[in-house]
Amino acid sequence: MHKIGLTFCLAVLVASGIVQSVSILGPKLLRPYGNYKISIAGGSRAHNLYVAIEGKRSTGEPFSQGRVVQVPAAASRLVDLEIGDPGPGQYKLVARSTSGPLFASSAPLIYQPRSFCVFVQTDKRVYQPRDTVNFRVIALDKYLLPLSGTVDISILDTGGSPVRQWASVPLDRGLFAEELLLADEPALGQWTIQVEARGQKYSRQIMVADYVLPKFQMDIQMPKEILFSDGRFSINVTARHFNGLPVKGELTISAYAVFFSGLLQPVFSTPSRKVVDFNGQANVVYDLKTDLDLAEDAARPLVVEAVLEEKNTLIKQNISSRILLLRTPYRLKVTAPDRFKPTLPYNVQIELVNSTGHTINTTGDITVARQWDDGAPVNTTTVKLNKGFAKYMYTPDVAHTNSTLNLVVKYKEISERVVNVQKSIEKGGQYLIVEMLTRDTRVGDEMRAQISATEPMDLVHYVIIGRGDILAAKTLELSPARRSVDVSVPVTADMAPGCILLAWYPRLAGDNVLSAAVYAPQREMLQHKISVTSASSGSLLRPNGLVEFRVSGEAGSQAALLGGDDNAILTGLTRENGLGSGLDMYTIEREVESFTGLKHSLFKNEDHLPSLGLDLGGRNSSDVFSNAGMVLLTDGLVIASNKLEASEPETGTRAPQAGPYAFSRVPSPPSPRYYLTRTLSPHVTWMFTNFTIGNDGVGTRERWSPVTPGEWTVGAFAVHPTLGLGIAEPRKVATALPISLTAELPDTLQKGETLAVIVTLKSTLTVDTSIEVTFHNSEQFYEFEPLENSIDSAKKIELFRRLRVIVPARSSKSTAFLVTSVRSGEAPIIIEANGNGVSASLFRTIDVKNGYEEKIWSWALLDGRRGVARTNVTLTPAAGTKIGAVSLEATGDLLANALRAIKSPSTVAADAYYALRPLARACILLDYLQATDQDDEVTIVKDARLQASTGYQRLMAFRRPDGSFAAETGDDAESDVWMTSIAARWLSRSSRYVEVSPEATMAAARWLINSQKSDGSWQTPSSMQKNDPRAQTVVPLTAYALLALQETKSNEFNIDNDNALIIQTQLVRNALNASAVTEGRGVAMVGLAAKGSTNVTAAWPRYTLDPRVDQVSTRERLQLSICIGFVPIANETESGLTLLTVQLPSGYLADLNTITELTSIFDTKNTKAGSQIQLVTTNLTSRTYAVPSCPRSMQLGPNIDKSENI
Repeated sequence: MHKIGLTFCLAVLVASGIVQSVSILGPKLLRPYGNYKISIAGGSRAHNLYVAIEGKRSTGEPFSQGRVVQVPAAASRLVDLEIGDPGPGQYKLVARSTSGPLFASSAPLIYQPRSFCVFVQTDKRVYQPRDTVNFRVIALDKYLLPLSGTVDISILDTGGSPVRQWASVPLDRGLFAEELLLADEPALGQWTIQVEARGQKYSRQIMVADYVLPKFQMDIQMPKEILFSDGRFSINVTARHFNGLPVKGELTISAYAVFFSGLLQPVFSTPSRKVVDFNGQANVVYDLKTDLDLAEDAARPLVVEAVLEEKNTLIKQNISSRILLLRTPYRLKVTAPDRFKPTLPYNVQIELVNSTGHTINTTGDITVARQWDDGAPVNTTTVKLNKGFAKYMYTPDVAHTNSTLNLVVKYKEISERVVNVQKSIEKGGQYLIVEMLTRDTRVGDEMRAQISATEPMDLVHYVIIGRGDILAAKTLELSPARRSVDVSVPVTADMAPGCILLAWYPRLAGDNVLSAAVYAPQREMLQHKISVTSASSGSLLRPNGLVEFRVSGEAGSQAALLGGDDNAILTGLTRENGLGSGLDMYTIEREVESFTGLKHSLFKNEDHLPSLGLDLGGRNSSDVFSNAGMVLLTDGLVIASNKLEASEPETGTRAPQAGPYAFSRVPSPPSPRYYLTRTLSPHVTWMFTNFTIGNDGVGTRERWSPVTPGEWTVGAFAVHPTLGLGIAEPRKVATALPISLTAELPDTLQKGETLAVIVTLKSTLTVDTSIEVTFHNSEQFYEFEPLENSIDSAKKIELFRRLRVIVPARSSKSTAFLVTSVRSGEAPIIIEANGNGVSASLFRTIDVKNGYEEKIWSWALLDGRRGVARTNVTLTPAAGTKIGAVSLEATGDLLANALRAIKSPSTVAADAYYALRPLARACILLDYLQATDQDDEVTIVKDARLQASTGYQRLMAFRRPDGSFAAETGDDAESDVWMTSIAARWLSRSSRYVEVSPEATMAAARWLINSQKSDGSWQTPSSMQKNDPRAQTVVPLTAYALLALQETKSNEFNIDNDNALIIQTQLVRNALNASAVTEGRGVAMVGLAAKGSTNVTAAWPRYTLDPRVDQVSTRERLQLSICIGFVPIANETESGLTLLTVQLPSGYLADLNTITELTSIFDTKNTKAGSQIQLVTTNLTSRTYAVPSCPRSMQLGPNIDKSENI
């Protein structure tokens, strides 16, 4: 800004007195792909000017784009220069006369490559592994009109590694929608969705983290605001299990005030804690004086935290909220210019607002006390509030020219101050102001303003600036000359959410230019009006029903729908407008406002700007043009500021990792977590689609409603080629059944365990309903516990058990069946509920095991290419292993196991080699299908490509910032030559099937080249890298599948070209060996597979394993410690990759969030819905390790005991 002022002075030295007051006004920022709009205001006579953008690109190539303009006398012209994309460089606005009086001047411009509004909308802002990221790119210009052409999209993981790329994808009316399936173990942390449009890059971050589910439903109710005069407030906490039963335990409430301090030693307040007994609900009252010791203040945030510990299981869950303590329910918002101008009105806007900044519709008296620092007496004036707004106007006289102005604005007991207001500095002591006469204008209204000066004006120029462009320019010739003039401008869509009215006039007598500017906010930025409705008569939908949604808008628009779970809004995963995350009015307005060129500090951190505008004046006229984001070329003198550039003051803070009170002292966790306060539906996003609005102004799309009862939000927006973006009000819908049935069930059980199957019935009927609940047991997988409370009660064979419950109207009721598992296998749970003409049912399967299960298999090759082939297959289990049902398997293709493995869950990515396996397996299978001309198998190819994509994500989690790969994750993991070589090979090989960034492959190759030693070798791994991959054995790719039950008999398999890749399975039950013979010609494999259960230790164990139940355990809470160690042989010192699996009894859930020492040492994975823990370590030594484990039980119901067998 200082340099611009000097340029104005040089223009005067060269051209002053030759051309009479010509002005060329242009934006300070030069943006590509748009027209550069220039306003040329003529002086006392007509003349011709050449105006241009000239400069030099960063490549050294010159750039020039201009034209000759005829400028009439006392008139303004608006000129467009099509500049395209000049690229980075040094540019300036140039103007010179081509005929007539001499004139030449220039001003430097700033190249700003950002010229579009590109939004990235996602269905959530935080994702967990295995989630699908649904996203849309909305590419618009700064007027929110759609862009055409193509964009490049990249998704980068937390380390900056490209996970997926879409190159040159076309935009459909500015929209592009796609999805990405996250792997089971991707890199956790901040991911980036990067969009490149016409060489400009825009990005948005999302979080990938592990979800931590709530243990029970817990809510806190308290007022959002209270007054200090109230003296106290109450906190109501409720908590229930998901089956509707109340939680019993101990509740601890902590409350503390938040203080904001810029000091090195922050100010803290001691929390005030209260502990009460809890039984589903508790009400706690806090007194501001006795409990919190708070003195009255204007405003003070108060944090309230509630921690509930269940009585028996010691499960803890917390919830927090904030309350704002206020002295009064209102406050004064006073907006005044930074400087006053003598003999011109000094206008102060006074608004009475609430805590959110919205104006309160009320009346009253405002007193304004005015005081000068020169000893003049205090003057008090009273102004009236009208609908919460008042205007105070004062005209400073010449006597106070060298004084500072101070104001005290008071309403009842509250007051605000305006202090140290100094005089503006202009040559000759003459000034100009702009005063808005209208407020709260919107598109279609007329904006009126008054331009006033301290002397008569004969010529006034003014422009309207919106979104960084000059929208309108006009010159007023005043005859006779006068000191003020009213102007009016119709409000257009380009002027929202705010525009600048910039006025100036040349003083011929003083040979200088006076200026003033106001930023006027406007309403209704989006002109495209759309709405979303459903074809159903009400907001209640039937689960899993076909529903038609209608979007009404302008014909030819591209519309987008998003349907999501209301609980996602309550947990903060999405916004309330129903459009997920990344697209809301606040984001859009801030993005559009960024094009105005205004400093953010001018907005005073207020979301709601003063309705009569914001004065952009500064110390002098030079500051006015700079604050408005403009540069001015003129033959008149513009007084420039001679103040030096301000430097950032040193703050009393410490560097990161520099001890207490250091910023960023605590590093981000290696495995970020997101704590949910509500359970989410399995289908958080159940609709994500685009379609076109037809000629009748309505677009429709049919979708299946969610299968589960719940409450949902449907959001919609549309983009029109000429009207631009429009956002609809969200629509709330609900799915419900007259009666619905849910049950809390584990995924696995041990044979002999007793389980309480808690059934919860929820009714939407308006009357109490008698329901008969039936538990079917036709296959005799369970035994019902006797209903008689007697130790001699005999168990009976029951095919079903039936209970009757009364479900209250619009409420829920729970009941339970107590069963014991007596058979291993896939045990079905079939429950039916009937009564009063309504019904519901539930079907689930539980994997009942008999001890620890492992897969046992044996294969043999049948080479029948030259004749009949025979072979014998024998299944040989280890000693102490009890064989379950045996299945006979056959296939006609040697890679059939790879196909089966693709359909099975991936193994834990304990290190980079296990992370690489899905990618390598998929690539081998795809290569084989292509080589054998079987790549027309669409389903198989699709599954293989999907696993290759997720395997690629798993592998990229081990990538280092320098392009190398490590054998472990974490910031301290060292780059590994062997791992980088393997990764580079598979990345290159998989690029034919998945989107692999060429940079990832090339970066790995460059790292290998740079790491090569002078003798051609590479450095061997250090002692820190304990896993030598060349010493690892290859784990077979065989995986298990669900086997069909058949009776033992002679088995025959038909193998041909159509099913050669499929492993055919038949159950042979207890057979441990089989003979096979072929008919026909070809190669086949035959084998036996089974699951074996073992509860003993092998004769020569390689590990020591000692599980112990700690003494603090109770019947409701189990605390387990497991001591493990490696048993070396010969000169061995450490083991290889070690997997420890802990299977908990049914009803127990592992609470790993409280054991930080466990997750920091082991790669911990919670599987089977929390009933199974897998701990992976890269190595173990002979030293014994104590592994703490803290499984905590679920509350199964009143007076119901759980099995204590482990």
